[in-house]
Amino acid sequence: MVTMMTTVIALFLTRTSSGLQVPASMLSGPGSRGPHNQWRKCFELFEISLSRPDRDFRHEYRVGRPTVDHLIHLLEQNPIFQSTGKRPQRQVRYQLACFLLLYGS
Repeated sequence: MVTMMTTVIALFLTRTSSGLQVPASMLSGPGSRGPHNQWRKCFELFEISLSRPDRDFRHEYRVGRPTVDHLIHLLEQNPIFQSTGKRPQRQVRYQLACFLLLYGS
């Protein structure tokens, strides 16, 4: 019984691994990865995620939209979110969205 189970598992792993070699070779590219792997940048990430339907919004940020809107209203008045240097800060809504995404994961 154990030998049969081992054979079945070995056969499954062989078939599965050979099926993954083709997609892996397609993803690897020409071999020049540059300084590091990077995902394509999406500059509208927060704009898209903040405009999702309520159910998806709550799932992604772990809080409801009214709570986020209230937090944004409170934080916008705080002077720490006002840029005094050469580089402007992102809007409070984007900074809060980034924090909630990281904190909620």
